[in-house]
Amino acid sequence: MTVNFGAGGNASIESAVALTNCLVRLSRTNQTIHDVRVTLEEFQAKRQLRADLVCDVSGAIARREVLDSFANPFVAFHILPKLRTFIPDRTCRVMVDSELLEMLPIPKRALQGTMPHNSKQGVGKSEKKSLRALYAWPLLVFVFIAHRTMHGALGALPLADFLGSSLVLEKGLEVPLCLKYTGWKGVDSTLAMFAALFTSSFGDFDPAGRMQSIAFLAGDFVSLQVIFAIESIRRGNFLTFAHVL
Repeated sequence: MTVNFGAGGNASIESAVALTNCLVRLSRTNQTIHDVRVTLEEFQAKRQLRADLVCDVSGAIARREVLDSFANPFVAFHILPKLRTFIPDRTCRVMVDSELLEMLPIPKRALQGTMPHNSKQGVGKSEKKSLRALYAWPLLVFVFIAHRTMHGALGALPLADFLGSSLVLEKGLEVPLCLKYTGWKGVDSTLAMFAALFTSSFGDFDPAGRMQSIAFLAGDFVSLQVIFAIESIRRGNFLTFAHVL
């Protein structure tokens, strides 16, 4: 274990506390060879994950500090300075579920601060991605309903009709539709769709559609931008799509 993580002393103290807890429980048994073996195996299993993490992280930090690869200089000079409190937060996660002496009450100071001791959090106890996805799946139902609703509504509005590489406006005027913007098919098809939908409204061919477009850009779309801006401020959303925006 290198000293770069600054957690070696903490790990030693935690190991001493975990061993003390195991020995106290052992003293309440018959203290046979089997009981001793089980107690030491329990201690090993309890400390293995956290000790391995400290070793791995300290080694990774050491390699990054000496810039031993092509990626590490880029990370050190261009990414880490922009993470703000991300690194301290990740470091505190190692300490959130630290070992406690079971025969003593939890100190009050350990339950205060921005990251109080919590036995349900810490290393290896983060919420599973699959579980979060399970909680979020009802939102997909509403998205599907909204899509079907808007799809039917758009069919009745005099916005635009696609005809291959051209579109027909409300008054029967057919104009060519630009299909190449970036050279990327997926991006270009999306941009072409928006161009077709907003051309009639902003070209004074569809006054009602014009008001709808303004309402979307100034109301609905701005609301989404505000939500992304607020979510990007939250510490838990670092390195996410909202933070990048």
